[in-house]
Amino acid sequence: MSENRKQKRRARKRGGIVLLLVLVAALVVVVYLLFSGTFSGGDGDGAPERDGGGSVRDAAAGDDDGGGDGDAYGGAEGGDDGITSLWYYDAANADRYKAYSVRMPHLPMDDIVWMVEANLDKEPYVDVEEVLSPYSVTLLANKYFYFSESYVPPELVAVGNSMLRADAADAMREMIDDAAAEGHNLWVQSGYRSFDLQNRLYTGYSAADGVEVADTYSARPGYSEHQSGLSVDFNTITQAFGETPEGIWAAENAWKYGFILRYTEENSHITLYMSEPWHFRFIGREAAAEMHTLGFPPYEEYWVKNVKFVRNVTASAGGDGDRPAVG
Repeated sequence: MSENRKQKRRARKRGGIVLLLVLVAALVVVVYLLFSGTFSGGDGDGAPERDGGGSVRDAAAGDDDGGGDGDAYGGAEGGDDGITSLWYYDAANADRYKAYSVRMPHLPMDDIVWMVEANLDKEPYVDVEEVLSPYSVTLLANKYFYFSESYVPPELVAVGNSMLRADAADAMREMIDDAAAEGHNLWVQSGYRSFDLQNRLYTGYSAADGVEVADTYSARPGYSEHQSGLSVDFNTITQAFGETPEGIWAAENAWKYGFILRYTEENSHITLYMSEPWHFRFIGREAAAEMHTLGFPPYEEYWVKNVKFVRNVTASAGGDGDRPAVG
């Protein structure tokens, strides 16, 4: 046999071995993929998925922050029942939860639920409703909940050159006195504002800066917390106040007197306002202490989970299990 023919035979043999190895490797890969669930239509980062109710999980949610394992509508905290076991879940809003989860696919479903219950899925200043329980210290007023033009809070009393509700005023005086005892000079720069006063302020701001910019730092008439008589602006209306000894003391201690720092940079995506280190809101000592324990979540979240819906309300207290109990 010529040397040339021997070389060709050896080449064919080597080619056959290589082909065999390639086939074996391919088989191993296929087996691995089958057992790992890649072909099972599961919860990976691939195409949009649909659960049994037809909800769509947007493929843009390319991370693991979309509500945990399970399908898009049942993967929230609350065990096997998913979001339906959350005490702040309302079956009447199920379609809104699904629609908002499509718009905000990166959010866990338990967050979707409280945000919908706070009306954050709606258009601010457009799709709105009147403030619920407007005489409660834990009321929620924002760009989704408004006061009527005629609303005036009860028991307004003077605090310096401003006015506050009596319960907020008493707590404010105590707070100011304790701050002074520690060497800090706090004073009330602005308290209660009527609908008409807020209208004049907002009209001037929007004329000067335009509506889009004004909306980031001023409430439209009827939508201001100041109309509740429960909000106060301290000292100077500047970002620098938050870095002063008075601003730092107030941020750290206000909760002890029933106040919370309402508009923070961290929560601006919820409140739709810029950070306001001077603006504090009275919600009562008990609620403020709970907020402190929880790490100061957005007040909208606290309101849904602890005011609009009350967990484990007994029948003797006028409730019916984990159902709405605004007041």
